[in-house]
Amino acid sequence: MKEWHMSFKMAKDLVIEFQAREVTRLSRQYMDLLDSPHPSVRLQGINGLKKTGTWTEYALKLAEDSNFGVRKALAEYIKETGTQDQQPVIEQLLMDPDDRVRLSALNALYAINPEPERLRVLLQDPSPKIRVRVLKLAASELPPEDVQPLLEDRHVSVRAEAYQAFIERTEDPVALEKIAQETPFPQARKSALLKLLVFRPDFVQKFFSEMLSSDRYTEQEKKVALTTLKHLPYDAIASILRQAFDDPRLRAHYPVLIPLYVEINLDSPATAISFLTAWLEAEEPKIRLSAVKGFGKLAEPATVTLLRERLQDSDETVRAAAVDALARLMDYELEKVVGDLLQDHSYLVRKAAIKAISRLKLVDEYANFVERMNEKKEETRLRVACIEHSAKARYGFAIESLKRIMGDLSEASLIRSAAAYALLRLSPAAVIELLSQ
Repeated sequence: MKEWHMSFKMAKDLVIEFQAREVTRLSRQYMDLLDSPHPSVRLQGINGLKKTGTWTEYALKLAEDSNFGVRKALAEYIKETGTQDQQPVIEQLLMDPDDRVRLSALNALYAINPEPERLRVLLQDPSPKIRVRVLKLAASELPPEDVQPLLEDRHVSVRAEAYQAFIERTEDPVALEKIAQETPFPQARKSALLKLLVFRPDFVQKFFSEMLSSDRYTEQEKKVALTTLKHLPYDAIASILRQAFDDPRLRAHYPVLIPLYVEINLDSPATAISFLTAWLEAEEPKIRLSAVKGFGKLAEPATVTLLRERLQDSDETVRAAAVDALARLMDYELEKVVGDLLQDHSYLVRKAAIKAISRLKLVDEYANFVERMNEKKEETRLRVACIEHSAKARYGFAIESLKRIMGDLSEASLIRSAAAYALLRLSPAAVIELLSQ
C-alpha cells in the first residue's frame, strides 16, 4: 500500500508538471499571436493568455491597438490576471472612444482597485451605460445621496438600475410597497417583494393574488415576480398555485410554477404524479420538460413507464431529462435502448445516455466511453464526459486511448487535461511511464 501511495504521488506530480508545460506551451503560442497584423489573430492571442491565466506586460501594448475588440479583450485580460499596477492602463482604457471598451475597463477597475471615490466620479459619466454599470457593480457601497438623483435620470436603463440600488439600501417598508405596486421595472419589483417578505409577508401574498388576476401587469412582469413565489410559506404558495392553474391566461408561466407544485407536494407523491401526468402531453415543450423534471424530483418507481414514453418526445431537452430521470430511478431497461440514445442527433441526449451508462454501471456499454472519447468530430463536452466517466467506472480498456489523447498536440487542451487526470485515476503507473519519457 505504501508503494502504491508513493507511485500515485509521483504520478500526480508528473500530471501537475504536464499541466504546467501545457500552459507554458500554449502561452508562448498565444504571445506570438499578439504581433500579428490581423486583429482577429491578436484577439485570439490575448483571449488565449486570459484563458491560461498567464500574465505578461508585453500585452499592455494592445491598449493602443486600432481594433476596439482587441482593446476590450485587453481590459478583460487585466481584470482576470492583472493587479493594481495596471491601473494606469485601465484609466487609459476608461477614456476610450468606444463604450464597449470602457465598460470592460470599468469591470477591470472594480476587480483590481474598487476605490469608492473613483466610482462616485463615474456615476456622473456622460455615458448611460457607464452609469448603469457603476450602479450594478457597487450598489451596496454607494451612499444613498449619490443614488437618489439617478432615480430621475433621463435614461430608462439608469433609472431601472438606480431603483435596484435604492432597494438594496432601504429598509422602509412603505417605500418598498410603493415600488412593488407602481414601478415600471420588473426586476425592481422582484427585489422589493423579496425584501418585503421580511417586513410585510402578508402584503406579498395579497399582492400575488391581485397581480395574477389583473391585466395591469404584462406577462414579463408577472414572470419575473413569480420567481419570488417560492420564498412564501407552503400554504400561501398552494393557494396562489390553485389560482394560477385555474387561469389559462397564465399558461406561459406554468414551466416556472410546476416545480413549485411538486416541491410542496413531495409528501403526497400520488397527488403530484396525477398533476404531472396531465402535463406530459402539453403542446409546449417547456411544460413537458417541467413535468418530466418533476417526476425526476419525486423519484417514484411508479413513474417509470410514463418516463420511458418521453424517450420518444419530439423535443431534445425532454428526451434528455427523461433519460436522466430514468437513470436516477435505476431503470436498467435503459440498457436496451442506450445504443439508440447514443445515436440521437442531440448532444444533450447523447450526454445523458453516457451519464446513464455510468450511473447504472452498464459494464457491457463501457466501450462507448472509449469510442466517443476517440471521435474527434464529437462534441468536446461529450468527449470530456466520456473521459471522466471512464475513470469513474475504472474502465481499464480506456488507458491506451487516454495515453494517445495526452500525447496528441492536435487535441484541445481541455480534452488533454481531462485525459491526464483520468489516466492518473486509472493507472498512476501508466502516467509515470508516459510522462517520465
